[in-house]
Amino acid sequence: MERVIKQLTTKLIFAPLGFIIVAIAMPNDISWSLANIGSILLFSIAGGLLVVIMTLRTRNIWLTIFNQLAAMEIESQELLTQLGNPSADLRRITIGQRWGEAHDVSVEVDSNV
Repeated sequence: MERVIKQLTTKLIFAPLGFIIVAIAMPNDISWSLANIGSILLFSIAGGLLVVIMTLRTRNIWLTIFNQLAAMEIESQELLTQLGNPSADLRRITIGQRWGEAHDVSVEVDSNV
């Protein structure tokens, strides 16, 4: 996940460079004043920071989702161990009841089954 985020961030940060290269290729149409150069640099820096912030936020959201899913998985495993295997319990109860009736033995069933 970390590798994918780094690759995505790098690709998205350098995306505004395409605009800058096109702007440099047509110097007759652009006024190369200090304000324009500063706004291009400011746009590139702001775009890079925005990409980094959004990828970090998205990463944190996905980590939160994965942590919640892991907690639910642990909880479901704990419930399964607490409940046991219902079909095996039912088979044990019915076999025990039949055996008890046939041999005149009382079979007690736990209240939590």
